[in-house]
Amino acid sequence: MTRDPASKAEWLLLYRRGLDVQDIARVCHTLPQTAEAYIQGQLARDPSLFDTRLGRCLEPSLPVFREEDASMGWDGNLLALARFVEAHGRFPRRSADTTTVSGALEVFLYHWGREQRGRSPAGQLTARQERRLEAIPRWTVLGRDHLHTRHWNERFTACRTFVAEHGHLPRYKRGTTERERSLGTWLSRQCARHRRGLLPAERATAMDGLLDDAATTPPRAR
Repeated sequence: MTRDPASKAEWLLLYRRGLDVQDIARVCHTLPQTAEAYIQGQLARDPSLFDTRLGRCLEPSLPVFREEDASMGWDGNLLALARFVEAHGRFPRRSADTTTVSGALEVFLYHWGREQRGRSPAGQLTARQERRLEAIPRWTVLGRDHLHTRHWNERFTACRTFVAEHGHLPRYKRGTTERERSLGTWLSRQCARHRRGLLPAERATAMDGLLDDAATTPPRAR
């Protein structure tokens, strides 16, 4: 499984840091020939990139690339993150030295983990993926992430007030005000998570109640 085109900028960054194609493929869970083709294409477009490349770094203690690793995709990244946390007792840092393969891997895992944290509240992770991330020590997603709790409760209360006043759910496409469209966008994402079974039980129950209210509450008389 190769990474999406938007992530290929990481391949070029690692190349400029001195990593060879085999190391880039192992760090980013792709095939060497795929990384090679992309990098050569970028060099053909801008030959000056070669001149900005740092000296090649070698770490013989690291495992060699195995072709089967490239097929692991998301699960491979998760396994690498879990092993890093177990070995170091902390999460990866963005400030790691990317002139080494292990440092490049740490920075890659930092960005990958941050991406998963963003995908979680947006409803872009499956229930299985949520559970596997939760298994990493000190990982925080939704139900255990207190930073999201206050925001979620405020938005939910605003949606409930809107239903009481207007007799229908806030709409993100046909909303008549910016506030309605904002609430509608948030609500649409929560409903998507609800349908996929990704909301914690307490929030799922609250969402069911809100949907029931919207179906039975008449508009408030003005």
